[in-house]
Amino acid sequence: MDANSSMRNLNDNEKQTMKKMKALHIAEKRLLWELIKQTNKDGIAIYNGSINDLQFLINKNLIVINTWYTGKGNSIIVLPTSQTLIRKLQN
Repeated sequence: MDANSSMRNLNDNEKQTMKKMKALHIAEKRLLWELIKQTNKDGIAIYNGSINDLQFLINKNLIVINTWYTGKGNSIIVLPTSQTLIRKLQN
C-alpha cells in the first residue's frame, strides 16, 4: 500500500488535521515533523525549547501541552485528536 492510499483511509477529523498541517509555513512544518518523529506510542514528545516557539501549533490544535508532566523540558501531546494519522506519519 502506498502513502497516498493509506492517507485516503483517514477519518474526517484526521483529514482536517492533515489540511491544517499542509497549510503551515515550512519552518512550522519542520518543527511539527521533529515533534512527530520524537513522539512515543502514547502520542507524547518532550520539547526542550520555549513554549513560545510552539504557540502557532497550539493555536491550531496540532499540539497540546501536557500539564501533568513535571520532568525536564515540556511534555507535548502531538496531534491529540489524530492518533491514527501520527502512526501513519511515523511509518
